[in-house]
Amino acid sequence: GTPYLLFYTFCMFVLPGIVSVILWSLFQSTPGKMAVGLVVVDAKTYQPAGVLKYSLRYIGYYVAMLPVFLGFIWVGIDKRKRGLHDYVGGTVVVFKSSRPAASKVVEAVPTASPYPPQDF
Repeated sequence: GTPYLLFYTFCMFVLPGIVSVILWSLFQSTPGKMAVGLVVVDAKTYQPAGVLKYSLRYIGYYVAMLPVFLGFIWVGIDKRKRGLHDYVGGTVVVFKSSRPAASKVVEAVPTASPYPPQDF
């Protein structure tokens, strides 16, 4: 019935969003990204993006799924390895060790890939 549907919706969509936004806000990473040294940061400043941008990024996951997951496939094509969810949230995923200091942000951007960007 309705209570089950509400509980299911909360557990499948709302709770994971809350947990993800909290982890991104506190650590700029979720456990899987932490394990490989990646962080989710603001695409312009490379600083923590903030709750609003992280929330938009999470909502962007669902937007990225709509066109047959093309929003995720875009990560393999984009020079900065940003998926549609990153564009929605204004974020980028980078290696924690390659994140420039706020005073050194330049147009040459680090990528989440260990390989240099390719022009297609």
